[in-house]
Amino acid sequence: MAAKKRRIVSTNGISPTLTTKPNFYIKFPEKIDIKSITDEELWPWYSLILKELKIRNLVRTKNIIGDRGEFLAAKVYNSTPNEPKLQLVLKGTQNVDAISRNGKTYNIKTVTLPNKTTGVFYGLEPKGSDRRDMKIFDYVIIVILDEDLNLKEILEIDWDSFVKIKHWHSRMKAWNLTVNEEFRKLTRKVFPQDKR
Repeated sequence: MAAKKRRIVSTNGISPTLTTKPNFYIKFPEKIDIKSITDEELWPWYSLILKELKIRNLVRTKNIIGDRGEFLAAKVYNSTPNEPKLQLVLKGTQNVDAISRNGKTYNIKTVTLPNKTTGVFYGLEPKGSDRRDMKIFDYVIIVILDEDLNLKEILEIDWDSFVKIKHWHSRMKAWNLTVNEEFRKLTRKVFPQDKR
């Protein structure tokens, strides 16, 4: 059966070609002058790329940055000797993004440079509470990406260290972490591994 092709309408001729086969394939032009694409023409590109990322199981939601970090964390842990082997959990699982073969739970946060603050952690006692936080995961993995979403670093912090160093985000009414020197002293570097 011949593949059907349809083209996204473009006033400047710079648009991806969609090819419908048993799977979904995108063929991009060889050269793209991104500056010549209008604002409205740019949106279909985003949609097509998101669909392709989902088909390749590189993202699971529309939170591309978070999904990128989770995918990279699992890939690095699973391909590095002596690191726990991680399985990503179902999306929507509260406070846990991955679990190791030995049952340890991991919350994965992604930071894109130059930002150094994670998203928030819900499910903890609010600031000023007299109650102790109930343990909701064993470790936090911080995936640090550069501005082009390339992996720069992966750091890991255990629950007890997390509780000591977490910061209150007053607008979000939840806790987060800041990747600074104080934080780094409490973490274990997973990637890149130090050369010995």
